[in-house]
Amino acid sequence: MLKSNPFFKRREIWVPGIATWLMIFVLCTAGFFLFLKNIHSFLSPVTPKNAQVLIVEGWLPDYALEQAAQEFKTHSYAYCLSTGGPLDIGSYLCGYKNFAELGALTLRKLGIDSSKVYAVDAGYVEKDRTFASALAVQKWLEKNNRRDTVFNLFSIGCHTRRSHLLFAKVLGKQYSIGEIACNDNSYDKNHWYRYSAGVRAVIAESIAYAYGFIFFGLNRP
Repeated sequence: MLKSNPFFKRREIWVPGIATWLMIFVLCTAGFFLFLKNIHSFLSPVTPKNAQVLIVEGWLPDYALEQAAQEFKTHSYAYCLSTGGPLDIGSYLCGYKNFAELGALTLRKLGIDSSKVYAVDAGYVEKDRTFASALAVQKWLEKNNRRDTVFNLFSIGCHTRRSHLLFAKVLGKQYSIGEIACNDNSYDKNHWYRYSAGVRAVIAESIAYAYGFIFFGLNRP
């Protein structure tokens, strides 16, 4: 007979059996494939509203700006705002210092009435550039005494969900913001996991969205 030990006590515990581990494996596998199927559509929403204003991120590639121009011309928008910060390269050649101006010029070249396109420069920031663009739009609306309350935000692929989160945070609940994500032509959105560009986009934007949600979204007014 074992002597009693004041430091340790013997107990009987239950541990998962083979059937339980198999069930856990099946559930984890199903969850993984469900994630693969839905994460891209979650990050790239297309939920436009009956808006008066189209906000376009001016750093978008030309093919995306072409779609933004088509969106503007086929719907009854009053005006368009092109957002963005300083150009990383080429400003000395093109004569424009920021993506907001470059995007606005491109949209005008694509057929939008020049009187209906405004460049909203976000200025230089070291981080949170999309948040800075949203702040610039808020200041522009206040400065120009604009009373519009319904917007559509035009972005590209997986970046769209995060942009919407930050614009909604800055502008507040009194504004209604729709989302329009154009396709990223660097990969097939239905099989993004087969492309290095698709994997990079999903992983990077998932992390960035989580960051934005934690540091900005939870404190939304």
